[in-house]
Amino acid sequence: MMPSLAVLSYHRIVEDTDNKAWPYLERGTAVRARTLEAQLADIAHIADIISEDVVLEVLAQRQRLERSSIWLTFDDGYADVKRAALLAQTGTVFWSTITSTRPLPADAWYAALLSAHRTHGDLDLGFGPFEFDLSIPAGRARLVNGPERRSFLRASLTTQDATMNELARQLDANTAPDNLYLDESELRTMVDTGWSVGSHGVTHTPFDSLSADEVRNEGLTSRQALNALGRIRSIALPDGALAHIDALRSVGYDCVLGLGNAACAVGAEVQPRFLVPDDPNWVKCVLAPALIGAAHD
Repeated sequence: MMPSLAVLSYHRIVEDTDNKAWPYLERGTAVRARTLEAQLADIAHIADIISEDVVLEVLAQRQRLERSSIWLTFDDGYADVKRAALLAQTGTVFWSTITSTRPLPADAWYAALLSAHRTHGDLDLGFGPFEFDLSIPAGRARLVNGPERRSFLRASLTTQDATMNELARQLDANTAPDNLYLDESELRTMVDTGWSVGSHGVTHTPFDSLSADEVRNEGLTSRQALNALGRIRSIALPDGALAHIDALRSVGYDCVLGLGNAACAVGAEVQPRFLVPDDPNWVKCVLAPALIGAAHD
């Protein structure tokens, strides 16, 4: 039985008392701090947490695992990921470089929901009118992950700006989240303590909405912007969208990460990552069986 390797994908780490976390929790892109602590404690019983460098050596078959192992990854470079760095000695932050100048599209969208003065009624953002009520999960589900938001995330920056202006107008809201991301000095501090930084593209546009040349440029521009933080060897596909992988390999990435509830496979073009939910029992119920199953394959 061979030890298996799995990659976990997190985004935000939030507190129970954070009243601005609900869009992320309901979308599945946040876990509570106490959930993360429970998950890491369970992981310690079944696997080692290893660095990006070790992962890449294993995937290149230059190193063997002695025990099932986990690579912790955190997408988008949220500032609250600093909490994870206090709990785990190593991990990788996949950073979209656009956040140095503007919020990620999803974060701007959520900022509008969180700052809305008009919290219920009817909306029409181009996909037909619908009723909403931001005070209850059922009443805000379409705004958290409906067709309007999904179309917005794949649009050009110009179209996104126009859509956000309209959403802000209809909700009487603003679209500027406060202090949401790590800055370069904070990333460098994490690197100095054993973490690494990887690419998450420039604009966070899903790559299946872009041409091969545009994806190549996203990969290259991102690497160049992040090089001061160390050698950039891995890229996490925005939203896990599989497209133009050869274009990314052509600009020097050793590892391309998507999404999928499976252990890593040596030689795979794209390695899967488990998108971790806010469930303190998830390691026992999902991850541990997956590692055992992969070890027997």
